[in-house]
Amino acid sequence: MKTFIIDTNVILNNYKVPFELSKKSRVILHECVLQEIDKFKNKSGSVGYNSRKFSHSLNKILDPYKKQGYTYICKDYNLLIDHRDFDTDVNDEKIVLTSENCKRFKDKTILSNDINLLINAKLKNLEAETFNAHIKDDLYTGVRVVEMPEDQVNLLYENKLKLDGTFFENEIVVLKLNNQMIGVVRHINGKFINLECNEKGFLKCKTSGVYPRNKEQSWLLHLTKLLDEGKIDLITISGRAGCGKTLLAVSAAIDMLEKAGKGQLTLTKPVVSMGNQDLGFLPGTIEAKIQPIMKSYVQILDKLGHCEMDMFDDGNTKKISKIESNIKFDTLTHIRGQNIGDILIVDEAQSLTPHEIKSIVTRIDEGGKIILIADTDQIDTTSVNKYNCGFTYLVERFKDVSIAAHITLIKSERSRLADIAGEKL
Repeated sequence: MKTFIIDTNVILNNYKVPFELSKKSRVILHECVLQEIDKFKNKSGSVGYNSRKFSHSLNKILDPYKKQGYTYICKDYNLLIDHRDFDTDVNDEKIVLTSENCKRFKDKTILSNDINLLINAKLKNLEAETFNAHIKDDLYTGVRVVEMPEDQVNLLYENKLKLDGTFFENEIVVLKLNNQMIGVVRHINGKFINLECNEKGFLKCKTSGVYPRNKEQSWLLHLTKLLDEGKIDLITISGRAGCGKTLLAVSAAIDMLEKAGKGQLTLTKPVVSMGNQDLGFLPGTIEAKIQPIMKSYVQILDKLGHCEMDMFDDGNTKKISKIESNIKFDTLTHIRGQNIGDILIVDEAQSLTPHEIKSIVTRIDEGGKIILIADTDQIDTTSVNKYNCGFTYLVERFKDVSIAAHITLIKSERSRLADIAGEKL
């Protein structure tokens, strides 16, 4: 049986980790981890939330008994507490020593998001990795390329295609025969739906304001059509800077509003500046405060013809002088408690924690739609990375849910300079 020795920071990122792992593996926590977690219980945000939830969850199942020098939490979970008092006051060293002195269990790995702890462990020839390290760079993209059996070609056009392997809900599958693209299908409920495309894989999809410039963008617009038709409620979009994620999402959402003739589009994003450098106090009303943060949305609306921007006297700051009444800006800070029955777009979602993502998605009311957009290579908060951020957590948890879809855009269309910078920097 695999044994995991878990560091405090893993639990503060997601309190469920020890409980989920201990259902199939053995989990050991040194008692210093419990003491460290207690120090964060009064913190605000996701760190304090995970601290409190872990303690409450542990207390709920607690039925301790002693065995082989460890305290087992209860019989239903293979979760152990190590009480040994090592000759050090440094908690990181205690976690490393817990693994080093754990002779009884052979197949053991330290889980931590602390790079220095991992280095220390590896220098002592101990197995250690970041949590979610097994994901590596094989993050779910929403797209798969499959070499198609020749005897299945005729079935493609009858929507009777059968392919070997496990496919996720609303996954886009590119079919190739002898290394040549012959079609694109979407997997749903065990079936493959043929999507009419040209020889380059482009689907016949567009919005009133934007034409797709590459096949991945056309696949995204196909998913937004499903969102409009009520076949799905959630779209997650990932991709590097300049690939058109936000522009296409906003344009498609505006088309949905115009088609329905009613409803509201809410545009929001986390209040995280580049490099996590705080701007400090901003004067004025809440609209004035969020104006710099929502500037990227304003530029997109201006490009789509749904907003006018005038210059202030100082010539440096732009203001919104006209916005259609069914488009509004909001901050994620005030989203809790709301019921969102229309369309919500969340940009820069890579900076959100799993707890924050849950708080957002659970706001969606019946008939509501949500699009989350992220570039997981541009994270400006130190508490998450591309593997454990809330956006990746959501994508991985929802890839087998039929009312959700994910797509990764690849090519930057902003400019040739942006494309090269995204590739080389």
